[in-house]
Amino acid sequence: MDEQKIKILQAYDKIFEAAITKKVSQARIKKVMKKAQDAFWAVVAKEFKEVEYGDMDPMQTMKMEKDMMDVINVWLENNYEV
Repeated sequence: MDEQKIKILQAYDKIFEAAITKKVSQARIKKVMKKAQDAFWAVVAKEFKEVEYGDMDPMQTMKMEKDMMDVINVWLENNYEV
C-alpha cells in the first residue's frame, strides 16, 4: 500500500474515533452489531446455497466488525435523540 493511501486510511480512522458515541454504551452497540452480522451472513448463505463452508479470514472478520461498529456509532451520533 502506498504512503498516500495509508495517510487517507489514518485520516478516516481519526474521523471515526471522534464519532464514537457516548449516547449508547459500546457493549450495547457491539451486541446489535453481532446480531446484524449474523443476519448479514444468513442472507449471504441463503443466496449462495451452493457454497458448503463458511470459512472467513480472521483479519477480514476483525475488519468487518470494526467497520460495522464505526458505521453504527456514526449513525447513532447523527440520529439518536435522547
